[in-house]
Amino acid sequence: MTRAAVRPGSALSVGRDAELGALLRLLDPAGPRVCFVYGIAGIGKSTLLARFRDVCSERGVSVRVVDCRSIEPTEEGFLDGLRSAGGPSIGAD
Repeated sequence: MTRAAVRPGSALSVGRDAELGALLRLLDPAGPRVCFVYGIAGIGKSTLLARFRDVCSERGVSVRVVDCRSIEPTEEGFLDGLRSAGGPSIGAD
């Protein structure tokens, strides 16, 4: 029988190393500024993003969560969601 040692909280992200690596490139100074995560329901997008949030926290990187299901799908809606999440006052007058 094969066993794998997995850190608590990371068991659900097994097999998502490539995707997590792509997200972690966002932390590189020369990396991309934006990354889109998409896919069919139930594929593990939220779990992947939670793992990314955890790794950011471990590295001392501040994370703000904006659940786009609960905001107006406009630029202003996103900025309002970001402000509500404690993000910078981008676009505020």
